Amino acid sequence: MSEAAPRPAGAEVCSMQWSGTRTFAAVLLAVALAAGCGGERRLDVSVVRGKVLYQGEGVPKATVIFHPQGAAADRLGKMRPFAYTDSAGNFQVKTYVEGDGAPPGDYRVSLVAPSAPPPSGGGTKDQRPDQPADSGPSVVVPAAIAEKYLDPEVSGIEVVIREGENDLRPFELK
Repeated sequence: MSEAAPRPAGAEVCSMQWSGTRTFAAVLLAVALAAGCGGERRLDVSVVRGKVLYQGEGVPKATVIFHPQGAAADRLGKMRPFAYTDSAGNFQVKTYVEGDGAPPGDYRVSLVAPSAPPPSGGGTKDQRPDQPADSGPSVVVPAAIAEKYLDPEVSGIEVVIREGENDLRPFELK
């Protein structure tokens, strides 16, 4: 077995410095690449506000989903701007952050509205007779009507979002 040739004095220090420099450079390169490739460019959005009504009353706790059409679909890909209605049925659309809006373009809209539960025999099994039933949403949409709005192709709700602020006509569920 042959012995390794003796290293000159300071060779280990030089090797460790080179290794540390290479590691630092690799980490720096990885961070730079991650920063450059990490996120997609956000599309410009416009504020969008609206209201969901049933029999003239605001529908609380509904989910409103905007499905892009045409050029908007090409830009948005699988992304869907959406909103939740408040207790009065009002909503403000979100794409990236709460209330920021939606990219301008054509959309079909679907809704998930709270629907009437099937009739039951007087409350839940855990409910005491002297305890009031959970009131839930003040406006409840019949299941047959709520189902119609689940599919953007049959909901009949189409909107155009323009640059700037957009106050949509109320979506009246029928």
